Amino acid sequence: MPAFHYTSLNKDNKTLSGVVEAVDEQSARKKMNSMGLSVISLNLAADEKHAPQEGRTVFEFEAIDKINKKVTGTITAEDIVKAFAKLFDEYQLNVIFLAPQSSTPDEKEELRKAGIIKIQQEYEKLYAKETQKNQEDEELIKRADQRKELIQKVDYTMQRIEVFLKQYNADLKTEERDAIQAYLNQLMRIKDSTNLEHIKNTCEKMLAHIQKQELFIHEEQKAKESAGIKAETQEMLSDIKHGTLTKDINIGKILEGLKEKPFLKPIINFLLNLSKPKNPEMEKAKDEIKATNKHIWSYIRIFIFAKSKLERNEAWTSIKSLFAEKKRLKLKSRVIEYEERKLQSQTDSNRSSAFWESTASAIGWILAFYIVSYAASYLFTIKSFQTPPLPKSIYFYHSTFLKGITIFLFLAYGTIQARNFWLKNHWSAAYLLYPASIFAFLLIVINLM
Repeated sequence: MPAFHYTSLNKDNKTLSGVVEAVDEQSARKKMNSMGLSVISLNLAADEKHAPQEGRTVFEFEAIDKINKKVTGTITAEDIVKAFAKLFDEYQLNVIFLAPQSSTPDEKEELRKAGIIKIQQEYEKLYAKETQKNQEDEELIKRADQRKELIQKVDYTMQRIEVFLKQYNADLKTEERDAIQAYLNQLMRIKDSTNLEHIKNTCEKMLAHIQKQELFIHEEQKAKESAGIKAETQEMLSDIKHGTLTKDINIGKILEGLKEKPFLKPIINFLLNLSKPKNPEMEKAKDEIKATNKHIWSYIRIFIFAKSKLERNEAWTSIKSLFAEKKRLKLKSRVIEYEERKLQSQTDSNRSSAFWESTASAIGWILAFYIVSYAASYLFTIKSFQTPPLPKSIYFYHSTFLKGITIFLFLAYGTIQARNFWLKNHWSAAYLLYPASIFAFLLIVINLM
């Protein structure tokens, strides 16, 4: 049977190539399509083309496809297990027979009787190894991300402490300056190591040391500077202590991903419509308030644990100024929120006005039609115009229903137009019109009809 060399795409848009045996090219294409493959190229394979590459073997196979149809052909792979994996994973075939093409008829018969249980077991072992390797790779990536984040925090901390030492070198106690410098030197030596816990603990020890010790020679003269560095180091210590890989959860992105599932799509669309897009100015104001709160708590801690009265006074002064800043930021956020609500209200108002204007226009045209019809019917049915007898349907102005509809439309049109022109900015008065109009309609209907 002729062999055809093919290049195709599977359902995952992955390019596959190999050799398929068929009576002719059309049959080969049908066979490929039945396997769920889109043929890119299909050429008659010469004997030399059909020959296996160095280190690779041609295997004959029989399999069942997704539509329970038997598929036969050949496939080239390094070994029989990889041939099975290719047929199972890439082609989604249920393999029932697999043997080297070079095998004798008796050997093929023996392999057919033995089945593919052993091949499946070897494949499962290989798959388990690959899964384990993938998990190990994921763990390595996670560890790399953790290391990157921690080193970034440690580098920032070291830079800030180095700047502090240079700025106040002459004012610092010699023993404290040397102790801090020793921590910095140690961090520099171990920063490139793989022991993240040791790096983290060393950095925490340095920051905790700065928190507890009196750093300046004349502490009472440098109370402000002392409170400032302790507040800053407290925040850096908190950043290092509290977890790594702290990523913001993007709810919008998660919902967009879930939209792909048909049964969840209506719910997800509803939730997305409910969620408002974030205002960048409002988000910035919230971040500033959050940062200010962080500074306040840092100075409160200094105020509680300060060893000198001057340092405590400086901490209290900083707390008061930070509370004033927080008040200003909250006022700013309220202004932003008010402007946002005002804009939204204006948008809603414009949308509402457009709706009521279109409603009034529609009712006006219907009312005009009824009035013209009413007048025309009356005009043509008065006695002076009646020459031949007219059908009773022409006298529809006698209809109670028509009169009721006309009155209703008249009152509705008048109410809506009054709201649009005179009560546009007085919503309470506008909404009182509607029950008043309904009451007037009922009163007219009861008394006149």
